[in-house]
Amino acid sequence: MVPFVANKLIPAMMMWTALMLPPAACAQIAVVVNAANERSLDIGAVARIFLAQAKVYPGGSQAVSIDQKEGTKVREEFQEKLFQLAPPEIKSFWARQKFTGSVRHLSTFDNDEAILDYIEKTPNAIGYVDASKVTRKVRVLLKF
Repeated sequence: MVPFVANKLIPAMMMWTALMLPPAACAQIAVVVNAANERSLDIGAVARIFLAQAKVYPGGSQAVSIDQKEGTKVREEFQEKLFQLAPPEIKSFWARQKFTGSVRHLSTFDNDEAILDYIEKTPNAIGYVDASKVTRKVRVLLKF
């Protein structure tokens, strides 16, 4: 049996250790488009495209939005930062969209490199990646 003092001391030591560790780094997210795409979009326009509320860029050409696969850290951070919602709220939103039949399925990719490769080859594509992975072959619309 563990003495009473140890019952209090061990959790306190664990808490102190957790507080002394550096916080988990949040990656900066870059919203990227094809390098030839000269459009400018504000964060609201980007959110409407990724929420399937807008299917075209201002000016009328189709926006081909693509997604990171579910469960990736980049996807979670992107959604939290762009939509200002916690992951459970985002899941609930998409569940409602699916139930009402108004969900638009985005093509999903496994990693940043696959997203960058697709955007480089697809003129109207828009996606997001860890900002540290951006290359000169795409253009950054926003960073957050």
